[in-house]
Amino acid sequence: MKETALLVLLLCSHSGAESSGDGTSSQGNSGMGTVLGTILSQLMTMAEKQGAMEVSLNNCKKEVEKLGAKVQHTELKIQEADAKILEGGSQIADLKHRLKGTTVAFSAALTGGQCGPFNTETTLVYRTVITNIGSAYNPATGIFTAPLKGIYMFMFFDIVFAAHGSTMHLFKNQQKIVSTVEWKSDHDGIDGGSNGVILQLDQRDQVYVRLMANTWVYDDSNHYTTFNGALLSYE
Repeated sequence: MKETALLVLLLCSHSGAESSGDGTSSQGNSGMGTVLGTILSQLMTMAEKQGAMEVSLNNCKKEVEKLGAKVQHTELKIQEADAKILEGGSQIADLKHRLKGTTVAFSAALTGGQCGPFNTETTLVYRTVITNIGSAYNPATGIFTAPLKGIYMFMFFDIVFAAHGSTMHLFKNQQKIVSTVEWKSDHDGIDGGSNGVILQLDQRDQVYVRLMANTWVYDDSNHYTTFNGALLSYE
């Protein structure tokens, strides 16, 4: 733009210098003046176009800067999304790790033939372990200890020779929850009983089955008399 203005100025100066000569020169140079006028007009047009181009270029630069800002904003959003995805993956992995050890279930049988009678109420020890996922049932004591706070289901089954009779209770800690009773009978050969319950337990609560004093229960390798439990949901 500056170079074009300088050229226009030089042409104007040259035209003025030539017009100051004699008449002959003036007539001879009249055509030259017309040419210079045309060139001057063209240069002015070029200068205007150049100015318009510079304005357009500045506008383009502004648009590029805006696009650059949008790209940076988009990249930031992508980084935030990636961070959330990684965080979500970490949370899923953590949840899988937590859920991995939450399967709790057991089944154990009494076996050993006739059990009882005892002079006092006695905790039954189901020594034959059929299933003990989570190792929450202790076959040495007959006691299930809740590893997690949650909802559990328990069931127990028994048979007894009817000539003896049997009474069994399921306890939560020191609280009697449900029972089975087979009355002594001179007519039946064998009686059987069963019961079940769903309990809400805190961690380390204990559940077990007790045989009432002076009653009997029977089991053998067929596993008639069993104690069973499973975690349904945990908190």
